[in-house]
Amino acid sequence: MEQRKIQFKGIGRKLTIILVIIAVFSIALTGVFSVISARSALKENEFDKLHAVGTLKTIDISNFLERKTRDLYMLSESQNTIDAYKKLNKYHDEGGALSNGMIDIHSERYQNIYNDIDPYFRSYLEAYNFYDLFFICEAHGHVLYSVTAESDLGTNLVSGPYKNSGLAEVWRKVVKTGQSAIVDFSFFEPSQENAAFIGTPVKNSEGEVVAILALQLSTEKINNIMNERTGLGDSGETYLVGDDFMMRSDSRFSEETTILSFKIETESVIDAQNNREGTHIIDDYRGVEVLSYYTDLKLDEKYNADFDWALVAEIDKKEAFFSITNMIWETIIIGIILIVACAFIAFVISRQFTKPIIALEEVTSLMASGDLTSVLTVKTNDEIGMLADSFRTMQGSLKNQMEEITQGVSVLSSSSSEIMAMISQL
Repeated sequence: MEQRKIQFKGIGRKLTIILVIIAVFSIALTGVFSVISARSALKENEFDKLHAVGTLKTIDISNFLERKTRDLYMLSESQNTIDAYKKLNKYHDEGGALSNGMIDIHSERYQNIYNDIDPYFRSYLEAYNFYDLFFICEAHGHVLYSVTAESDLGTNLVSGPYKNSGLAEVWRKVVKTGQSAIVDFSFFEPSQENAAFIGTPVKNSEGEVVAILALQLSTEKINNIMNERTGLGDSGETYLVGDDFMMRSDSRFSEETTILSFKIETESVIDAQNNREGTHIIDDYRGVEVLSYYTDLKLDEKYNADFDWALVAEIDKKEAFFSITNMIWETIIIGIILIVACAFIAFVISRQFTKPIIALEEVTSLMASGDLTSVLTVKTNDEIGMLADSFRTMQGSLKNQMEEITQGVSVLSSSSSEIMAMISQL
């Protein structure tokens, strides 16, 4: 009998466990779907921000190069530039060019010409924040004038020591095409730093190219644009990579310059070099997992250049998904609280469900031991209540039958006693 009692009481435990399992499954499923949905939305939002930053950087770099090209062109059209060319060209033709291919920049006549034209070009250089400005002879490649007057001044870009420099390359391109040209960054020995060059033709009144005006760009302006980190959080950065996969802007994570000294061949850079635009989740050049946006600047299309730069905007995945990590922990904590609450509610519900069953079992046990006087107090408006009513009806019937049997036994006993008495008298 005790075994039956334990089994009935086990229904409550089983019911509680079932309800808790259902609650845990529902909460876990809801939490997982919420985290997945939030992660997807957050990833899309982070990629949108990187795309916006990358687009702005692309516009800034393009505008910077376009402004410099336009400024240089306007300078080439000025009367002061034409007058300066005439003075320098006259000096060149009247003995200024030496037999070794150089220009005599130490003569008194040249110094007078230099001092005459220098204030105009120097003020222009300072006003527009250029690094250096050059006048180059169209026909022979002589460097006739330079604001900074470094070791390239007076040299010949055809046969001199800097014939393979970026300055010589931009001179050759402008002479060949008769149009403005841009040359990629390379190490420029006279300045002892990496430099890019923009060149534009200087034309006479007949429209003939007579000289080349060249502008030297330092890495400072490019770095200032790329290292501005609005919208990139604590770990984000943007950087440029050339066709040779060498960096064209400094990494914010390096104390030393990485321009032309650090190679990057990540999936994003390779795709950008193939004229594609898009996003990836990859390991960056530091081996850190990042969200990455990439595009190419299309310099070859915009400026008829024979090179292009890949622009990459990235942010550490850990930082980008930091709020998701917090959300996961918050979901776990809330889930535990809900599970405990559900377990308590399940316990209360199971008690309410099993209490009348236990009461019915107890009365049944008493009836089995012969006690038909116990009262079943269960009253509910459900199937258990109907069972209790049927049980009470059965209990009443059994009680009546037992009373009738008892009464019959009593009558039989009395009759038996009378018969025995009569027999004894005989």
